[in-house]
Amino acid sequence: MQRRKNSRKRHAKKSYLFIVDGQTEMWYLQLMKKYENFPRIDIKPELAKKKKLNELFELVSSYSLIYDKVYWLIDLDIILQNDQVDQLKVFITKLKKNNSVVVLINNPCLEFWFLIHFKETAKVFPICSGVESELKKQK
Repeated sequence: MQRRKNSRKRHAKKSYLFIVDGQTEMWYLQLMKKYENFPRIDIKPELAKKKKLNELFELVSSYSLIYDKVYWLIDLDIILQNDQVDQLKVFITKLKKNNSVVVLINNPCLEFWFLIHFKETAKVFPICSGVESELKKQK
C-alpha cells in the first residue's frame, strides 16, 4: 500500500549562535536560553578562552557557514579602550556582505541596558565600570 503524502511541509529548525566575550553577556544569554526554552541557540566562546577581536571576527565568519544566524555582541568600551575602532570598522564592512551575521554593539556595555530598566538616565558612561557602580546602587 502506498503512503499518502502529507500536505504539510516540514521545516527544519533554524539554528542561532551568539558570540560574546563578556561574563555578563554569557550569563544573560544562558538564563534567557534556559527560561525561554530556546534549544537551538548556542553561546560561544567559553569564557575561559578570552579571544582577541580578530579571533572573534574569524569565529563569526566561520560559524556563519554553519548556523542560520550568528549574532556578535560587542562592548564598545573595550574596543575604545584597546584602540580597535578602525579594525572593528573593517570587520563590520566585511560582515555586511554576509546576511547570516548580525553585529550588535553595546555602548558602552550590556550592563547599561540593565541599568535603564531600573533608572531613567541620559548620563554618558565612557567605560563600563561607571555603569556597574550605578547598577549596584539599584539593589
